Parts: sequence; structure tokens; C-alpha cells
Amino acid sequence: MASGVEQRVFSAMNDLLTRYQSIKLAVSADTARSHKDTTISTAEDINSLASMWLLHTKRRWNRTTPIHRLPTEILVFTFRFSTPTEVFEPITEEFEHPWPGATTIYYDNLLALCGVSSDWARIVRNTPSFWVYVSSGDHPKLIDLALKRSQKSPLWIHYFVESSRKGNKRLHKYLQTTLKESHRWHTLVPDIEDGRFNFDSTLKQFSTSRFPSLARMLVSGSSATVPNLFPLGCPAPKYIEVKSTYLEWGNYQLSNLETFRLFDLTKRPALSFSQLLDILKASPSLATFEVTYVHISDVHPDSIFGPMPTLPALHFLKLSRVKPSEAIRLLLPLVDGG
Repeated sequence: MASGVEQRVFSAMNDLLTRYQSIKLAVSADTARSHKDTTISTAEDINSLASMWLLHTKRRWNRTTPIHRLPTEILVFTFRFSTPTEVFEPITEEFEHPWPGATTIYYDNLLALCGVSSDWARIVRNTPSFWVYVSSGDHPKLIDLALKRSQKSPLWIHYFVESSRKGNKRLHKYLQTTLKESHRWHTLVPDIEDGRFNFDSTLKQFSTSRFPSLARMLVSGSSATVPNLFPLGCPAPKYIEVKSTYLEWGNYQLSNLETFRLFDLTKRPALSFSQLLDILKASPSLATFEVTYVHISDVHPDSIFGPMPTLPALHFLKLSRVKPSEAIRLLLPLVDGG
């Protein structure tokens, strides 16, 4: 709420603007006809100057209010709460991958802050971490702007995979742009909308890139089988989450893996029991292991060659609705091992 003094100041300024605007209306028709080029121009100039003066005065007044005296760090922290990013982050097993336009809405909210004051606009423009979310569903100009303003910050990369010619063309152009910054990719969120998509052209684009900073992969889809996307610049991610999509596991480096989550893979076996054990053995730093609604093939004691993997860092284990249930019994020693 504005104080009585503030209300009187703004009332006086608005009254002054109203009086200046009335000059234009007070010009008689006869005077307007005889002095068309000078009188009306003068009235419009006065009106324009009055508007500029009012805007300048309001800006100066705004700079004296408490919120504009806050440190930049506090404002940045506050802005993050006004432009929530929960849709981009894996929080629970109910996590849904971003819908088309999610990043556009995020940036609309972010740019709305720029309209409050020039100081806020400067802070938004010059905070690289605000501009790290890049999706193939965004307008190309917004993608270019985000890549530019994010500077050297790690990127959150999201793209839709469709089988349509238009979708394929859009994805190709998007990857062509974002792969120039592949060294900054931190979180990869591919959304496989159509399992009939031909990945050959995508693999060619990936094959010449490196992904040294890629730490998280969140793959979602429609029961598609996704080949290894990193034939040369193969990363060693810390976080892998797969939902309704079948990956070819043989070529991923898992030595840095800390979180491994599989969801909703029941239409056919997601992987064999021996493959699952190989993943666990290759992940000595694994801390979170979650398997929910997953079909595992070749589950029997003979699948276990040698000792069970030991996971000294494991602190969260969830095995729910795993098919067949024998897999849960065979994985229970992980509890003792962790």
C-alpha cells in the first residue's frame, strides 16, 4: 500500500499530465485550420514532453522505494520464485516431461519482469542462469536469444522427436543450432513422441559433437527404442531417468552414475537381468536406485555370474511392480550391500 504522501505525489503528477493533455483539446477548430502545421504540432509536443516528464519522474520515484534498494543478489533470488522452473526438473516419480510451449511460458514470465523497471530489465538480461532452458518447441529467435544470454552457463536441452516431415525438419535445425554449444549441455531431455522416427539423421548430427558437461539424461517417450546417441562424445552422466522409452544400454559410460530410475516399461522387457546387474556393477557411486513398473527378462539365479554388485554409496532403493517378482527377491541383497 502506498502512503498518503506517495498517493498525493502520484495524484499531482497525473493531474499535471491531464492539464497538459487538455491543451490539445482546447485548440479551436478555426485555429487548427489556420495554424494546422504549428498549433497542433505544439500541442502534441507539449503532450509528449509531459508524458516523458511523468515517466522520468515515476522512474526516479521508483528508485527510492525499498524494493529498488535491494541488492541484486536478493532480486535474482526473488525472480527465481516468480518464474518457477519445477516443470524442468525431476522431482518425483510423477515427473512429467515439459509440454510444448513450457519454456515459452517461462520466458514470457521472465520478460514480464523486464517491464517493471529498467533496473529489473538489466538484471534479467545480465543473469545467464535465467536463460539456460532451450527447447525445440521454441521460436528460433528465442532459442538464439537464450543461447546468447546464457553465455557460458550449463544448458538444459529439451527436444521433441516426431515422425512428421515438418517435425523432423524442425528438429534437424534445432540440433544444428544447439550442437554448436554441445560442450555446455548439462541436462538432456529428449521426448520421443513417435517410436517410428528414423534416428539415422540425428545420429549423424551427434556423431561429430562432444558432451563433456552432460550430467543428466531424462528420456521419455512412446515405447520407442532409442539407440545410443553418443557414438563418439559419449558422456558419463550422474543422473539417468527413463520413462516409457527403451534404451540400448551397451554403450553408455556409467562410472559416475549416482541416480538411476526406470519407470513404466512393461509392454516388453526393458532389459535383461544380467544387463541390469552389469549397469549396477559399472556404477560404484550409485546412491539412488529406483525401478517402478518395469519388465525384466531372463530373471533366474543362473543369470548371476560372480558376486552381486556392492553399492557402498546406496542410500535409496525402491523396487515396485517389477515383473517378474522374482527379480525383486534376487535384488534384495543390494540392501545389505548398500
